[in-house]
Amino acid sequence: GIRSNITSKMNVLGQTEGIDPFSEKELVSCLKKHDSSYSNFRYFQLDHQARLNKKWGFSQRDVQILHCLALALVCLNMDEMMMRGIDALLSMSLVPESEMTEELKALKDRITSK
Repeated sequence: GIRSNITSKMNVLGQTEGIDPFSEKELVSCLKKHDSSYSNFRYFQLDHQARLNKKWGFSQRDVQILHCLALALVCLNMDEMMMRGIDALLSMSLVPESEMTEELKALKDRITSK
């Protein structure tokens, strides 16, 4: 269910950007290939023995898949929130200080004090 919904949404979003359709198999393969990409990036492409990991890298297709996956997950989560009656912030706006709760004032102070 959910994997086919994700793939379908990815294809709809990709089509608007002129990207060839994805299969569920291609998505799974890409995710398996990049399951440690964050660590590779974070540690400057070094493996656990501090050697350069030459296998790390992204093809253009990988970038397309991950881009559309991110957008699809956001869209599907927004759809689910709307179905459950949960308001989602679709944009940000300035909250006047007079309308801020004590919690928001404390958050503002923490952010601006650094």
